[in-house]
Amino acid sequence: MWMSKTVVEWLNVSLDTVTSLKESNAALTAERDALKNELASIKITSDWFRVQINSLQMERVGLIEKAYHIKLPVPELVKSPTKDIQRDDFSFDDLGDEVARQLGMTTYDTKF
Repeated sequence: MWMSKTVVEWLNVSLDTVTSLKESNAALTAERDALKNELASIKITSDWFRVQINSLQMERVGLIEKAYHIKLPVPELVKSPTKDIQRDDFSFDDLGDEVARQLGMTTYDTKF
């Protein structure tokens, strides 16, 4: 079967191209894995800092209460929850204001 040279050139993949794509894929995979590890480390560190700051705030309020007999509220850093509501009946229709509030979306009242 006869094929033109341009078709053969389109189908011909050079070894250099494949090698360079494999190298870039390996580099991107290594970078992704490094970023995943760094993210996990940062999350652990931020949780540790949050716990330490909360314990220091409790100690501070406890010392003020003992020294001055003043009751103060204890400020506390909390981890913000992720809004992950699973819905089995997915559609593009209006969710309703209550579900939108649960998901943290803005609601627009049309009442004037």
